Amino acid sequence: MVKLVSAELGYCLEVLKWRNDKIETLRTPYFTSTEMQEKFYKEVISNRNSKHRYFAIESIAEGFYHNAEFVAFGGITNIEFENSIAEISLIVNPEYAGKGYGTESVECLLKHAFGNMHLTNIFGECYKCNKSAIKFWEKITDKYNGYKTLLPNRKFYDHEFWDSLYFNINKFDFYMSYEEKK
Repeated sequence: MVKLVSAELGYCLEVLKWRNDKIETLRTPYFTSTEMQEKFYKEVISNRNSKHRYFAIESIAEGFYHNAEFVAFGGITNIEFENSIAEISLIVNPEYAGKGYGTESVECLLKHAFGNMHLTNIFGECYKCNKSAIKFWEKITDKYNGYKTLLPNRKFYDHEFWDSLYFNINKFDFYMSYEEKK
């Protein structure tokens, strides 16, 4: 079980380590310094006027909130309330990768986006050079009856262009498939 918690600066600085080890997964293909991450925290994450909402994601044992582990960092970003859409972002703590926390984190983020933020569509993009993430997002999109397509030549990495998986999950499809799987 996971929960969204406030993305305090300490969490953001820990994510910096994970991020810099996964350059091939990011739109911004450069290493980030501590100063850059602190600036991002100040100008984006803790800015209430930002069009991004980021969260630390903790794993909790049922009824044991004091034993939480920091398993992922994610957000609902590029929010367009006027169009009821936003993008999803997620990075999983490498220590917890492959243990189901990514799937739980996405579900938690989607519930927040659709329930608390009243958005209708959540989209995302994942580059084909990140093979494990491609499998993950395809599985997530299929789970919630989402739409997906491949976009050509979206990322230049390791001396070649890579396609990306572009996906969309609709609020109504999410809740329908969520109820079916209970």
